[in-house]
Parts: sequence; C-alpha cells; structure tokens
Amino acid sequence: MGRAFARFCSRMDHQPARRVIGVIQWADMTCFREVQGGHPWRRIGYEAANLLDRMLEGEQIVPRIITVPPIGVVERQSTDSIAVSDPEVGAAVRHIREHAHERTTVEDVRKVVPVGRRSLEKRFRASLDRSPLEEIRRVHIERAKQLLEATDLSINDVARRSGFGGSTWFTEAFHDLVGESPAQYRKRYHRA
Repeated sequence: MGRAFARFCSRMDHQPARRVIGVIQWADMTCFREVQGGHPWRRIGYEAANLLDRMLEGEQIVPRIITVPPIGVVERQSTDSIAVSDPEVGAAVRHIREHAHERTTVEDVRKVVPVGRRSLEKRFRASLDRSPLEEIRRVHIERAKQLLEATDLSINDVARRSGFGGSTWFTEAFHDLVGESPAQYRKRYHRA
C-alpha cells in the first residue's frame, strides 16, 4: 500500500532553504481498509505534534525516522475466506460476518443455513471448536473493537453498531471476552 509520510521542515537562521528534521513513517503492510481504521493517523498526528512542540521550545532536533506501526490488519472482503470443510458452516460464518453490525441470533443463521439447531451446533463445534452463538458474539466483539479503535462514538453507539441491543449487555460481553471494559480498551488503545 505504500508509505504515508509526514515531513516537518524548519528554517535555519532565516535562510530560505529548508531542511527535513524528522520523518514520521507508517510501516508498510497490506490488507488495510481506510474506513475501518487500519491507518494510525492519530498516532502519527501525536508524534508530529510532539516533534513540533519540542522544536518550538527551542530543542535542537536531530534528524531521524520515527516509524509508527499500523493499527492492525483489516481483512478486505476479497481476502475474507472461511477455511472450513463444511459448506453449511462456511455459509453460516459468512452470514454472521456480513451482519456483524446487526443484532444476529442463531435462529437468523438457521434461516440462511436450513439445518436443525442441534446439527448446526455440532457442525460448528467440529469445524470451529465453538458454538454458533460464540461465533456471533466473537464477531460482534471484533466489530466493536474496530469501532472503539477507529472512532470516537459513544459506548452506547458502539454497542448498537456492533450488534448489541444496549450498552449494559455489550459492556458485560466485551469484558467477558476481552478482559476489560470497552472504555478501558479504548483508553489503552489510544495510549499505545
């Protein structure tokens, strides 16, 4: 995908020439989708502001490259393959992922994959080592993590946009699976 650079220049001794005093570089990785926050713009901005503040305070800045790692890999739809041998489980997982932003139940999945609930449960366990409900919850939590990382939406809005009915249930489910509250996750993530 290339590299994103932010260059900071300053004039030395009122000379017209500019010199580069720092480069903040986004490490190159593939599989990013800008709308879901694969780019670390917030961190790049922080590093740029920090460098500029130090310059304004009169600190002598040694030219160097600051590499900011990407936020994470975000799957593109074209690379989103489900590696399971059972075609019904594959179709069910695809449906769950495509509807990660909506409230989804096991019954909704059964409408797409017309097999009995018990059969679907056994097939999921055999293929993924988790139940359909666990997969739905896992996908909803992953969607919530992306929203917490990439947006400033309220916790209630994140809950609604990641398939949870309300923030109370969302906060409990998030804590159970991630080990911290959504607010703690966002705070830790934005500090990194």
